[in-house]
Amino acid sequence: MLRIYHLLPARLRSMAASLRGGYLRAWRYGPETQRLVEEARERERWSATQWNAWQEQRLGYLLHRAATRVPYYREYWRRRRLAGDRASNEILGNWPILEKEELRRHCRGFVADDCNVRSMFQEHTSGTTGKSLQLWWSRETVRKWYALFEARWRLWYGVSSRDRWAILGGQ
Repeated sequence: MLRIYHLLPARLRSMAASLRGGYLRAWRYGPETQRLVEEARERERWSATQWNAWQEQRLGYLLHRAATRVPYYREYWRRRRLAGDRASNEILGNWPILEKEELRRHCRGFVADDCNVRSMFQEHTSGTTGKSLQLWWSRETVRKWYALFEARWRLWYGVSSRDRWAILGGQ
């Protein structure tokens, strides 16, 4: 697609870029955005105790979900059990350190069973080492991420989503 984009005349490239921008906006922002921004801003006032409780709850949820719904980790824990290892998958210290090469080799194996990559946003990292990563984000994940962006990038600096602004980047 990028090759075709560069072959287009300037006016069509501009139109294509605008269409892509509209597509990204639809993925990033929805009717729940303002609520998600307000929730993020509320968390900025949490005490250490509130943060610790939230982190423990989320970590427990994520570890359980990964061990039971993510093919790569489900197989990892199955092999450990077959080898007689009874370490708890509910303790982060019992999990392996994930190397980027392993993620590259088995990228789809890190997508949970109840997720369909065809209905997800495919993200590519920049690959600062020369090797990018492929990631898939649900619409909910994308919108929560951009709500944090609004709360902590724009609003901290007095910029709203209604203000005109620009960011330089490349693809």
